[in-house]
Amino acid sequence: MTWISTPRTTAPGPCGSCASASPEYNYSIPGVLKNAIDWISTDWTGAEGLPLLRKPVAILGASPTDFGRELLAHRAGLIGVDGGFSAAEPDSLTGIASNLNATPPTDLARFANTRAVRALGPTSSGSVGNARDLATLYAAAISEVDGWPPLLFPATLAEFTEPHATGTDLVTGELDHFPLGFEAQGVRYSPLGAHAFGHSGAVGAQSFADPGSGIAYGYTRNRFAAGGGGGAQENHRLIAAVLRAAA
Repeated sequence: MTWISTPRTTAPGPCGSCASASPEYNYSIPGVLKNAIDWISTDWTGAEGLPLLRKPVAILGASPTDFGRELLAHRAGLIGVDGGFSAAEPDSLTGIASNLNATPPTDLARFANTRAVRALGPTSSGSVGNARDLATLYAAAISEVDGWPPLLFPATLAEFTEPHATGTDLVTGELDHFPLGFEAQGVRYSPLGAHAFGHSGAVGAQSFADPGSGIAYGYTRNRFAAGGGGGAQENHRLIAAVLRAAA
Protein backbone atom coordinates (compact mmCIF):
# COMPACT_ATOMS: atom_id res chain seq x y z
CA MET A 1 0.00 0.00 0.00
CA THR A 2 1.29 3.48 -0.85
CA TRP A 3 0.26 6.63 0.96
CA ILE A 4 -0.05 10.20 -0.35
CA SER A 5 0.27 12.55 2.60
CA THR A 6 -0.80 15.80 0.97
CA PRO A 7 -3.75 17.29 2.94
CA ARG A 8 -7.15 16.37 1.44
CA THR A 9 -5.57 13.88 -0.94
CA THR A 10 -4.57 11.25 1.61
CA ALA A 11 -5.52 7.91 0.11
CA PRO A 12 -4.06 4.44 -0.39
CA GLY A 13 -2.84 3.41 -3.78
CA PRO A 14 -4.51 0.63 -5.79
CA CYS A 15 -5.00 -2.44 -3.60
CA GLY A 16 -7.30 -5.42 -3.21
CA SER A 17 -7.45 -5.23 0.59
CA CYS A 18 -6.17 -3.23 3.53
CA ALA A 19 -4.33 -4.41 6.66
CA SER A 20 -3.06 -2.34 9.56
CA ALA A 21 -1.01 -3.23 12.64
CA SER A 22 -2.09 -1.35 15.74
CA PRO A 23 -1.91 -1.53 19.54
CA GLU A 24 -5.00 -1.20 21.73
CA TYR A 25 -5.60 2.28 23.14
CA ASN A 26 -8.26 3.13 25.71
CA TYR A 27 -10.30 -0.01 24.90
CA SER A 28 -10.27 0.69 21.16
CA ILE A 29 -8.02 1.78 18.28
CA PRO A 30 -5.70 4.81 18.66
CA GLY A 31 -7.02 8.15 17.51
CA VAL A 32 -4.40 8.47 14.77
CA LEU A 33 -5.59 5.22 13.18
CA LYS A 34 -9.23 6.32 13.45
CA ASN A 35 -8.26 9.60 11.78
CA ALA A 36 -6.50 7.74 8.96
CA ILE A 37 -9.56 5.52 8.43
CA ASP A 38 -11.77 8.61 8.30
CA TRP A 39 -9.55 10.19 5.66
CA ILE A 40 -9.29 7.18 3.37
CA SER A 41 -13.01 6.43 3.74
CA THR A 42 -13.93 9.80 2.26
CA ASP A 43 -13.88 10.77 -1.40
CA TRP A 44 -12.44 14.27 -1.04
CA THR A 45 -11.97 14.89 -4.77
CA GLY A 46 -15.25 13.47 -6.04
CA ALA A 47 -13.38 11.59 -8.74
CA GLU A 48 -11.50 8.72 -7.12
CA GLY A 49 -14.35 7.02 -5.30
CA LEU A 50 -14.04 5.40 -1.87
CA PRO A 51 -10.70 3.53 -1.70
CA LEU A 52 -11.87 0.86 0.78
CA LEU A 53 -15.40 0.34 -0.53
CA ARG A 54 -16.27 -3.40 -0.55
CA LYS A 55 -12.65 -4.37 0.15
CA PRO A 56 -11.51 -6.68 2.99
CA VAL A 57 -10.06 -4.75 5.92
CA ALA A 58 -8.13 -6.34 8.78
CA ILE A 59 -6.29 -5.14 11.83
CA LEU A 60 -3.35 -6.99 13.35
CA GLY A 61 -3.16 -6.64 17.10
CA ALA A 62 0.21 -5.13 18.00
CA SER A 63 -0.37 -4.95 21.77
CA PRO A 64 2.19 -6.87 23.86
CA THR A 65 -0.52 -8.89 25.67
CA ASP A 66 -3.42 -11.10 24.61
CA PHE A 67 -5.71 -8.95 26.75
CA GLY A 68 -4.86 -5.84 24.74
CA ARG A 69 -5.37 -7.65 21.45
CA GLU A 70 -8.76 -8.94 22.63
CA LEU A 71 -9.87 -5.43 23.54
CA LEU A 72 -8.74 -4.15 20.18
CA ALA A 73 -10.43 -6.90 18.18
CA HIS A 74 -13.69 -6.71 20.09
CA ARG A 75 -14.10 -2.96 20.46
CA ALA A 76 -13.03 -2.09 16.94
CA GLY A 77 -15.34 -4.71 15.44
CA LEU A 78 -12.50 -5.73 13.17
CA ILE A 79 -10.47 -8.91 12.73
CA GLY A 80 -7.62 -9.58 15.15
CA VAL A 81 -5.49 -11.58 12.74
CA ASP A 82 -2.85 -12.83 15.15
CA GLY A 83 -5.37 -13.41 17.93
CA GLY A 84 -7.66 -15.60 15.87
CA PHE A 85 -10.76 -13.47 16.26
CA SER A 86 -13.28 -13.02 13.47
CA ALA A 87 -16.72 -11.52 13.29
CA ALA A 88 -19.50 -14.10 12.95
CA GLU A 89 -22.35 -13.57 10.53
CA PRO A 90 -25.42 -12.39 12.53
CA ASP A 91 -27.66 -15.16 11.16
CA SER A 92 -25.14 -17.96 11.70
CA LEU A 93 -25.49 -20.28 14.68
CA THR A 94 -22.47 -18.59 16.26
CA GLY A 95 -23.99 -15.16 15.68
CA ILE A 96 -27.35 -16.21 17.12
CA ALA A 97 -25.64 -17.75 20.17
CA SER A 98 -23.87 -14.43 20.75
CA ASN A 99 -27.09 -12.45 20.13
CA LEU A 100 -25.58 -10.69 17.13
CA ASN A 101 -28.87 -11.10 15.27
CA ALA A 102 -30.66 -8.77 17.70
CA THR A 103 -31.60 -5.19 16.78
CA PRO A 104 -29.22 -3.67 17.62
CA PRO A 105 -26.68 -6.52 18.00
CA THR A 106 -25.71 -7.22 21.60
CA ASP A 107 -22.21 -6.21 22.64
CA LEU A 108 -21.67 -8.96 25.22
CA ALA A 109 -18.71 -7.32 26.92
CA ARG A 110 -20.47 -3.96 27.19
CA PHE A 111 -23.63 -5.71 28.41
CA ALA A 112 -21.70 -7.49 31.16
CA ASN A 113 -20.05 -4.25 32.25
CA THR A 114 -23.26 -2.26 32.70
CA ARG A 115 -24.18 -1.15 36.19
CA ALA A 116 -27.54 -2.96 36.10
CA VAL A 117 -26.01 -6.32 35.15
CA ARG A 118 -23.26 -6.02 37.75
CA ALA A 119 -25.83 -5.13 40.44
CA LEU A 120 -28.23 -7.97 39.56
CA GLY A 121 -25.34 -10.44 39.45
CA PRO A 122 -26.33 -13.02 36.80
CA THR A 123 -23.77 -15.80 36.83
CA SER A 124 -24.46 -16.85 33.26
CA SER A 125 -24.73 -14.08 30.66
CA GLY A 126 -22.98 -11.56 32.89
CA SER A 127 -20.39 -13.94 34.35
CA VAL A 128 -20.76 -12.15 37.67
CA GLY A 129 -19.17 -14.35 40.27
CA ASN A 130 -16.18 -15.12 42.43
CA ALA A 131 -13.33 -17.20 41.04
CA ARG A 132 -12.72 -18.88 44.39
CA ASP A 133 -16.34 -19.96 44.66
CA LEU A 134 -16.36 -21.24 41.06
CA ALA A 135 -13.26 -23.32 41.75
CA THR A 136 -14.78 -24.60 45.01
CA LEU A 137 -17.95 -25.66 43.18
CA TYR A 138 -15.96 -27.72 40.69
CA ALA A 139 -13.72 -29.09 43.45
CA ALA A 140 -16.84 -30.28 45.30
CA ALA A 141 -17.96 -32.14 42.18
CA ILE A 142 -14.89 -34.39 42.14
CA SER A 143 -13.49 -34.43 45.68
CA GLU A 144 -14.25 -33.96 49.35
CA VAL A 145 -14.68 -30.31 50.41
CA ASP A 146 -15.13 -29.17 54.01
CA GLY A 147 -15.84 -32.71 55.16
CA TRP A 148 -18.54 -33.32 52.57
CA PRO A 149 -18.20 -36.17 50.06
CA PRO A 150 -17.97 -35.44 46.31
CA LEU A 151 -21.20 -34.34 44.69
CA LEU A 152 -20.74 -36.82 41.85
CA PHE A 153 -20.31 -40.57 42.17
CA PRO A 154 -17.37 -41.97 40.18
CA ALA A 155 -19.70 -43.73 37.73
CA THR A 156 -21.64 -40.50 37.11
CA LEU A 157 -18.43 -38.55 36.62
CA ALA A 158 -17.15 -41.10 34.12
CA GLU A 159 -20.45 -41.07 32.21
CA PHE A 160 -20.82 -37.37 31.58
CA THR A 161 -17.14 -36.64 30.93
CA GLU A 162 -16.99 -39.29 28.20
CA PRO A 163 -17.60 -37.96 24.65
CA HIS A 164 -20.92 -39.23 23.32
CA ALA A 165 -20.71 -37.53 19.91
CA THR A 166 -17.83 -36.58 17.66
CA GLY A 167 -17.35 -33.88 15.07
CA THR A 168 -17.10 -30.11 14.84
CA ASP A 169 -19.47 -28.08 17.00
CA LEU A 170 -21.60 -25.86 14.75
CA VAL A 171 -21.57 -22.96 17.22
CA THR A 172 -18.03 -22.89 18.60
CA GLY A 173 -16.23 -24.51 15.67
CA GLU A 174 -14.28 -26.73 18.07
CA LEU A 175 -13.78 -30.46 17.55
CA ASP A 176 -15.50 -32.89 19.96
CA HIS A 177 -16.46 -29.90 22.07
CA PHE A 178 -19.22 -31.20 24.35
CA PRO A 179 -19.61 -34.40 26.39
CA LEU A 180 -22.92 -34.30 28.36
CA GLY A 181 -23.73 -30.71 29.28
CA PHE A 182 -20.22 -29.45 29.94
CA GLU A 183 -17.39 -28.44 27.64
CA ALA A 184 -14.51 -30.88 27.19
CA GLN A 185 -11.69 -28.77 28.56
CA GLY A 186 -8.88 -31.03 27.36
CA VAL A 187 -9.85 -30.09 23.78
CA ARG A 188 -9.31 -26.38 24.41
CA TYR A 189 -6.45 -26.66 26.93
CA SER A 190 -4.18 -29.50 25.87
CA PRO A 191 -2.29 -29.89 29.21
CA LEU A 192 -5.51 -31.01 30.91
CA GLY A 193 -6.71 -34.60 31.10
CA ALA A 194 -9.17 -36.15 28.69
CA HIS A 195 -11.94 -36.08 31.32
CA ALA A 196 -11.53 -32.44 32.40
CA PHE A 197 -14.94 -30.75 32.28
CA GLY A 198 -16.21 -27.22 32.80
CA HIS A 199 -17.48 -24.21 30.95
CA SER A 200 -16.32 -20.84 29.67
CA GLY A 201 -18.15 -17.55 29.87
CA ALA A 202 -19.07 -15.42 26.86
CA VAL A 203 -17.07 -12.51 28.28
CA GLY A 204 -13.88 -14.37 29.17
CA ALA A 205 -14.54 -16.31 32.39
CA GLN A 206 -13.43 -19.94 32.68
CA SER A 207 -13.86 -22.71 35.24
CA PHE A 208 -13.38 -26.47 35.27
CA ALA A 209 -12.40 -29.58 37.21
CA ASP A 210 -9.74 -32.01 36.05
CA PRO A 211 -10.31 -35.38 37.76
CA GLY A 212 -6.94 -36.67 36.55
CA SER A 213 -4.88 -34.01 38.30
CA GLY A 214 -7.43 -33.20 41.02
CA ILE A 215 -7.29 -29.51 40.09
CA ALA A 216 -10.33 -27.24 40.13
CA TYR A 217 -9.95 -23.85 38.46
CA GLY A 218 -11.95 -20.64 38.35
CA TYR A 219 -11.19 -17.37 36.57
CA THR A 220 -13.28 -14.22 36.36
CA ARG A 221 -12.54 -10.62 35.44
CA ASN A 222 -13.48 -7.41 37.21
CA ARG A 223 -14.16 -5.91 33.79
CA PHE A 224 -14.97 -7.96 30.73
CA ALA A 225 -13.64 -7.46 27.24
CA ALA A 226 -13.71 -10.78 25.34
CA GLY A 227 -17.25 -11.14 24.07
CA GLY A 228 -18.29 -13.98 21.80
CA GLY A 229 -17.66 -17.21 23.65
CA GLY A 230 -14.69 -19.18 24.85
CA GLY A 231 -12.46 -18.44 27.82
CA ALA A 232 -10.22 -15.37 27.54
CA GLN A 233 -6.84 -16.03 25.94
CA GLU A 234 -4.88 -15.47 29.15
CA ASN A 235 -6.43 -18.68 30.53
CA HIS A 236 -3.96 -20.72 28.46
CA ARG A 237 -0.99 -19.25 30.33
CA LEU A 238 -2.74 -19.22 33.71
CA ILE A 239 -3.79 -22.87 33.47
CA ALA A 240 -0.27 -23.92 32.44
CA ALA A 241 1.12 -22.01 35.45
CA VAL A 242 -1.39 -23.64 37.82
CA LEU A 243 -0.45 -27.10 36.58
CA ARG A 244 3.26 -26.37 36.98
CA ALA A 245 2.70 -25.07 40.52
CA ALA A 246 0.66 -28.13 41.49
CA ALA A 247 3.09 -30.65 39.99
